[in-house]
Amino acid sequence: MIPKSNLPPVVVRLLVAGLFVAGFTASALADVQIKGATQTDVDKRRTQSGARVTAEADSGGDPGEGMGTDHMSDSYQPKGVPLGNFLLMPKVVADVNYVDNTYATRTDAKSDLYTLIQPEVSLRSRFQRHEVNARVQLQQYLYNRFERENRLDISGDVSGRYDLAAGTVFDGLLQLYSRHEDRTSPDDASGLRPTPSKGATGKFGGQIEQGRFTVRAEVLPQRLTYEGVATSVGTIIPNADRNRWEVEGKVRTAYEMFPGYKAVTQLSVNTREYDHTYDRGGYKRSSSGYRAEAGVGFDISQLLRGDVLLGYLAQDYRDSRLTDPHGLSFYGSLNWTPDKLLVIVPAMERAVGETSSAGASSLIRNTGSLLVKYELARNIVIEGYGSVSYETLSGTSQSDWVEEGKLKATYAFSPQLFVGTEARIRNKDATLYGSGYRQNTFTLRLGAQL
Repeated sequence: MIPKSNLPPVVVRLLVAGLFVAGFTASALADVQIKGATQTDVDKRRTQSGARVTAEADSGGDPGEGMGTDHMSDSYQPKGVPLGNFLLMPKVVADVNYVDNTYATRTDAKSDLYTLIQPEVSLRSRFQRHEVNARVQLQQYLYNRFERENRLDISGDVSGRYDLAAGTVFDGLLQLYSRHEDRTSPDDASGLRPTPSKGATGKFGGQIEQGRFTVRAEVLPQRLTYEGVATSVGTIIPNADRNRWEVEGKVRTAYEMFPGYKAVTQLSVNTREYDHTYDRGGYKRSSSGYRAEAGVGFDISQLLRGDVLLGYLAQDYRDSRLTDPHGLSFYGSLNWTPDKLLVIVPAMERAVGETSSAGASSLIRNTGSLLVKYELARNIVIEGYGSVSYETLSGTSQSDWVEEGKLKATYAFSPQLFVGTEARIRNKDATLYGSGYRQNTFTLRLGAQL
């Protein structure tokens, strides 16, 4: 249940009302045709919000992640294969990568060359109203020296949108995946092979616009499972105690005070229910929490879009021995377009993530990042990304600084063929000796698409 000692009654009422709206939205989606997330008419300067409060602790994310010609001129976009009211859009990308610290260790770094082959098939609808989209992607990792790192990741999703009336839309996304945990994850089990995981993620919501007032409600269910991995001494590291359900309900309201500026509130509650009452350390890790924020939204003449929000968050764990994180929350993301060739996206967020670290209830991450995309020519795009995170394991004395930088360039010969190169650096300075690392990766990329 929500921690009553920290949550004012008026906020409780608002959250309960918001969840009711979100639940209604989700049930309505089951009876309507939905529209996908891959719309051709979506402004590329718009980005999704950052990590959710229920997100698994990981090595951080780059909102500019992607492969292909997504950010290039329309003349270099793939045309697809017409199939009635749909477009079939196949793509395959092959990366040759050099990594100087395969296992992300502080000492005894081991380098390797590996190939990453990524075939993908998308089906995109072409209805005058509404959309339904589907996508399947495979990622085959093939290492030269450390063959135990070889793995195959698979993901598939169906997404869509239903335009009920002017200003009223419903949308949804369902994704299924089978993949492996990255070696840079703070929860990497350090087994002989990367930790396999399977899961399902959903996002079902709706939005209503009436005059200057906009309301959006979402329900975000998530199922996460992890398999055990063998060690060099023949034992098995169990991971079943990490298996869980997570559900988040979110309500966002916006009121346009005057053109280009909106007053924004965002309220969310979440619950995390683990399959096992106790984890391997004897702790009860199930919890519930909330996040309440308010701020300003911008939408100024196609030049500046985004939100700056400030508020309070709390997570209540059932085990009294685990520290309950609470305090300031903030989120900000701005899409600034000085001209049609340049996009600048500064972002910041404070969020609470799950972790399997012994004695820690959660990972609190404070992140600032900057993404820059520049269209050097109609068929050449350069991207730069940098982020700095300060992370603390709640209930312990451990704190880490994590920095990441990336520079990527993509050159398209035609809408069907492109090449690229990428350099990435990750650095983690940790108070716990042995848990820090520095990792550099260099990539050459060849892609083909229709």
